[in-house]
Order: sequence, then C-alpha cells, then structure tokens
Amino acid sequence: MFSRRFHCEGASLKVIPNPGGLPRSDTRSASFGRQMAFVAAIAAPWWLSADLPQARLLTVFPPGAPAGATTPVIVAGADLDEASELLFSDPRIRATSAADAPGHFKVTVPPGMSPGIVDVAVAGRFGVSNPRAFAIGAGAEWILDATNTVLSAACNLPPETIINGRLPPAQVLWFRFAGGTPGERWIARVQAVELDSRLEAGLRLVEAPDQERQQVRRDWMEFEMPASGPVFIELRDLTHQGGDDRCFRFSVSKASRVDFTLPLMLEPGVTNRVRLFGRNLAGGRPSPLFGVDGRVLEEQTVEVVASGEAAWDPVSAALLRHPAAASLAGRLLPWQPTEASPLPAPILFPVTRNPVVCPPPGDLARGNSLTSVTLPMEYCGLFPRRGGISGVTFEARKGEVYWIELWAERLGFPCDPFAVVQRRRPSRIPEAEPRYADIAELNDHEANLDGPEFNTFCRDPAGRFEVPEDGTYRILVRDLFHGAAHSPQYPYRLAVRRPAPGFSLVALPIQPVGANDNDRSLYALSPVIRRGQTELIRVIALRHDGFEGEIELTASGLTPGVTADVTRIPSGQAVGYVSLTASEAAVGTAVPVITGSATADSGVLREIAVFAVTGPVDDTNDQAVPVRFAREPRLSVCEAEWAPVRISVTTADAVEPGPDRKVRVPISVARQEGFAGAFSLRMGGRAELDKARDAPVPEKASEATLEIRLGDAALPEGVHRVWLQGHVTGRYRNNPEALAQAEEALQQVEEALAAATESEKAALDEHRKAVVDRRQAAEERAKPRDVTFRVYSPPFDLRIPSVAPTNAPAP
Repeated sequence: MFSRRFHCEGASLKVIPNPGGLPRSDTRSASFGRQMAFVAAIAAPWWLSADLPQARLLTVFPPGAPAGATTPVIVAGADLDEASELLFSDPRIRATSAADAPGHFKVTVPPGMSPGIVDVAVAGRFGVSNPRAFAIGAGAEWILDATNTVLSAACNLPPETIINGRLPPAQVLWFRFAGGTPGERWIARVQAVELDSRLEAGLRLVEAPDQERQQVRRDWMEFEMPASGPVFIELRDLTHQGGDDRCFRFSVSKASRVDFTLPLMLEPGVTNRVRLFGRNLAGGRPSPLFGVDGRVLEEQTVEVVASGEAAWDPVSAALLRHPAAASLAGRLLPWQPTEASPLPAPILFPVTRNPVVCPPPGDLARGNSLTSVTLPMEYCGLFPRRGGISGVTFEARKGEVYWIELWAERLGFPCDPFAVVQRRRPSRIPEAEPRYADIAELNDHEANLDGPEFNTFCRDPAGRFEVPEDGTYRILVRDLFHGAAHSPQYPYRLAVRRPAPGFSLVALPIQPVGANDNDRSLYALSPVIRRGQTELIRVIALRHDGFEGEIELTASGLTPGVTADVTRIPSGQAVGYVSLTASEAAVGTAVPVITGSATADSGVLREIAVFAVTGPVDDTNDQAVPVRFAREPRLSVCEAEWAPVRISVTTADAVEPGPDRKVRVPISVARQEGFAGAFSLRMGGRAELDKARDAPVPEKASEATLEIRLGDAALPEGVHRVWLQGHVTGRYRNNPEALAQAEEALQQVEEALAAATESEKAALDEHRKAVVDRRQAAEERAKPRDVTFRVYSPPFDLRIPSVAPTNAPAP
C-alpha cells in the first residue's frame, strides 16, 4: 500500500514497519539523518551547573514505535556518558545500543502489545536518568522530514497513520488530507503533552489558502470531509517556538474520542452504568449535549465493574497532570472498552466508597439538575450555563459534620469550580416559592505546599461543613470560567461525605544547587546516589479532611548496599524527607517504594508515595512547570564515583541542648581530592530548625565537634529525627580514568607507528587521529572545575527535654 519512502511535494515520510507487513527501509535520507542526529548540544554541559553531573534525558526521537517492529531511536540529554542501556517501564520492550554511535538504539516492541504509553530512561556512568514518555502504537507509523512548512509543500497524510515529527523553530507544518468520503467525520489528534513534549499544539483547517473552516487552540479537532477536494491541516506551537524538544505524534483517524463520562467516578463491588459522551463512539447515538466545539456529542451507555477497592497503579497515576491530583493516585481504575478498537487512552475512573448519584437524563437536556440526595454521597453533574442551576438538595440535622469537595480542574477540565451552601428559610405559606439563605461559600484551594517545582495550588474547592440547625439545605455549583449562555459545559464531581482524615504522599528528587543566586531553572531528575553518600528524597504530604498527625516514612525495594533511615513528617507540616545512605559496595538500580504510616481515630493509615517527574524549565518566573507521575520510579547508584565529602555523626546516643541552648555533635569527615576546604553545617529535619545557627567545619578537618546554636528554634519536647546538611565547594574532575586510558591508547598507537611498515602507516595514521580526538575530549572533561553540592549526614536523634514551669516550687 505504501512505498518505502513517501514523497509529497517537498516533504517526505519514513516508514516504520508495522505487524501488517509494511516494508522496511534500509536506507536513510540525509535529512532523516540530520533529524535523528545525536543532539547532546541542546543540554547544558555539566560544568555550567554548580552541582555534580547527573544523567538527564531530554529528548527521545521518534517518541514512539509500533508493536511488532524494531525501530531506530535516538536519545539526547546531559551527562549521558557511557549510555549503554534503555530501561522501559514495560520489561517486554528491549533495546540494543550502537557501540559506534552514542545515543543510538534499536528498540524492539513485541507483537500484540496494546497501544499506550510507557516510560523510558537511560542508564549510564552517572546513574539512571529521569524517565521520558514513549508511545506504543498498533498500526502504520512514519517519521516526518519537516520540510512541509508552507501550504504549497503540504505533506500527503494517509488516514489512520501516525506521523512522528518535531516542529521546527518559529515554523508551522502543513498536511494534506484527502481520505474518506464527503460528510465523514474525522478527528485530527496531536500527542505532545502526554509525551513530555514542550509543544503546545494548535490546529487550523482550510480547504484552500483563503478558505479557513476552523481553528482551535488545543491538540485535537473534529471535522467533516467536504463535498469536493482535500483539506489542509496546519499544526503550530501556541507559544510560537519549536525545536527538538517539541516532538509530536500526529494522526487523522475515525477512532473514538470520549469527551467525558457520567458519572466520573465508580462504586466498588458493583456494576456501574456509565454514559460516555464523545465522538465516533461504537454504537453511539446523538445526545442532548454539545461539546467544546459546539458539535452534538454522541452518547453510549456501558457497564463498568470496579471489583473491590482500586489497586495501587502508578501507570494510571502517570496520566494525571495536576500536582494536587496526586491524592487520586492510589484510587484509580483505568478502563478500556472491550471492542477490538480501543480508545487512544484509557478512561480513568476514581473509585469511591460513597454512593454515586447522577442527575436524570432529562435534567441534563434542559440544562438544570437540582437533585434530591441522601448524605453521604457523591454527585456527578454538568456545570450550568447562564440561567441554569446545578447541584443537590438534602436534609441535615444540627451538629452533623460533613466534608464538601469539588473536583474538575484536577480531573483535567479547564474549569474554576465554585459552590455555595444554602439553607431553606421557613415559610408560613406552604405554597410559596422556597427561599434560601447563603451560609457558606467554597472557592479556590489556594495552598501551595512546595513552591514552583510542585505547585499544589488548585481551583477545586473543599471545606468542612457543620450543620447549624435541622432543615433543608442545598449546594449550588457553577463554573466561573464558563458562565455564558453558549459556553461549553464540563462535568464535575461533588462529594459530601463524612470526614475521613488522611493523607497522600508525593516523592521528588532534590534539585541541584543553582549556578548562582538568580538561577531559577529546574531539571528533570531521578534519584541518584554516589558510593558513600547520604542523599534525601523530598516527600510532600497532601493532608485532607483535617488530618494533622505525624507521618512516619520508610523506604523499601532499594538497591543492594543502600539503606534507609526511618524519618518523619512532623505533625501539621507538609514536607518531610527520606534519608538514603549508600555503602562502599552499593551497586545497581531498583524501583523504590516509600510508605507513610500514621495513626488516626479510624486506625492506622498507610499510603504509598507516588514519584513526581518535573519537566525541565529554564526560568520558573516565566514558565509553568510541567509535572506528571512516574510509571516506574528508579533509584540508581553512580558506581563510578565516591561522594566528594561524607559526613557521619560519631555518637549513637541522642544529643540534646545544654543550658546555653547549644547542641554539641561529634562528627567525622571523609574527603576526596579537591575538597579540603572549610564549610558549614546546620540541622535539618524540622521546619523549626530553620532558625538554628550554622556551625563551621574547619579546612582539612577529618573530625570535629560542632556547636550548633538552636537560637529561636522552638522545638517541642521529645525525641526528633534530624540530620546535618550544608553546601560544600570543591574542584571536581569528570572521569579522569578516561583521560588516562586515552593517553595509554595514544602511546600504544605511536609505538605501533614507529615500528610500522610504509604500507601499514596509512591505516595507523587514521587510527591515531581518532585516538587524539578522544584524548582531547577526555582532557576537556577532566579539567578541574568548581562545583557546589549538598552534603547530608545520616539521621540521628535530637532530644528536647521538658522544661519545668518557672513558678514551680524548689525541690
């Protein structure tokens, strides 16, 4: 059906074979080779960062591959030295490296794999990199040579074919589509954000240069084929940028698209009847609702069984994009229809223990849905348009306590939910229209627990509601973003439940030290630890329903030789840390599990942390930070290097402050060459210790007793798990062993040249040039450069004794 190369007026596509037997091309065009070049230059070299090198994966191209094929893939990033292995979150996918081409791999996806997205990371000298998303397809795929930047050079686009490409800087891409018959409905889709791409896609459809039919500022568009002639689709970046980090997968197909479902959540242990609203649904019929583009949505009713409680599933959590949605990570059910043609992505259903209520279909059609319910329950409706109302009415008794929570933005809908709680006023006239008085409003949840890296600000409101007196109440809901008469309607989830205090956990690697005081960049990282090093993983607690208790953190599933200390998130605080220490014999890679345990009125609570992946950002003041959750988090040991400075506390007993409010801590210090300078340490582990003073460690000292002034740090009495932390500056050499090996190889080739015959010298001269180049590169990387990194000690106990009342009688 397709030729090995697909030429179309200046643009070309390279086939990736699929299980159906599309031919494989054994040759590559020059433009394809340029596009697939190993572009490590897009990442800043390690010496422009203040910290030690750590593997960072920035691009994977193509960003996906079909099942049943072997596809050449090229990875690029920073500090990917000696990258010899690709690690996929699905172990069925295999990759082999090209020894003579850094960053080049051949990826084999076995036949029969379902379409979806997996994570891929690179393993090299400096540990395992951050993950990047990699899509698995089920049909024909092509790689685009991006020469179709004007309409006259539009690339012919086969239907039901995935195009892998990159958007060139400050350019657009044009595609010509002539598939199907007049009146057929097709959907153009761009996969970008879900592939960790920085492309913010927009689409435009024209029939001729001066006949625009529609334009959208989103990554999909539904259209009908005209009566005559092809259509042209423009793909652009809404930020007017481009480059290797703006990769995409683009297709035009008749596959189903689900805009939303009613209900949005499921009850466990029962068969849930769910109404799907979308386009090209199998067996769908016209619904009374309209989509965001003003088109009538199709409707299909399906049965979904949620057996028992939803299982912990980080693969599903990776589809969540809002940081505050981490509270759903362990309570999601991914669902796909049983038809042979699945949805492009599974539908994620939160699972709830409360009864689920939906409005009658007729109420949805009229734009009004005020439903009488019995508490506790969870309600799923549509935000009303101007003049309409949506919400619930219920009877409640004085003193009853409920937790009210609205969900929309966290579920991926562009909404600003608002709710008002009203009480019905008594009336002496039975037939009179009921009147209500406002008693509470619920607006944005404004708390951000962790700065720009993991911003938990959310427009979904929540709050505690104590019934002031017996009576009839109602909760009215609306969307502050879409209140016009013809605004698109989005669904919402409203929970009115009994308080169930608890928490969810998110784990993140700690960002490296900035290059200077104005450095506001963030990096995509996975936790990496050097031999002998103690490293921390930050853990954020998303507390709910008023839970304020202490959370104990433990880690399991660690690499051999790496141990974890038990640490705690103090009562009422949102951030804690897991402390990991690598022994001299630490090796390998593992999938860590961080667990939080706490005691509440309902018993012992245990939650597993989901690991967050932060996208690289140049300046957090100007750019939003993309966040998702890892499908398979990895902890790795950088086996090639020792930690430059290692701190340990040399007493097993708890330390405590003296009458002068000083804590004396004996320590030992191990240093690598180049790190003999003085530095300072302070205590960490509790927010109150931010007010404690730093203590100096003298130059070249291998032992010291620190005197740390607690100052105004008002720690509660008891035993606290704390550690020492500080910044250390030194001169670092990157892989001096490679320089020594290159010099030895150069000496050997020069000796061979001296003893060679005239016929042998030509080949040896060429070999000598390659060895000289390798030596020069190794010499450049091995030059001593200043680095500043964080150093931590393993945790130890700090005891704060009780203070006798000042008016207590003398003994």
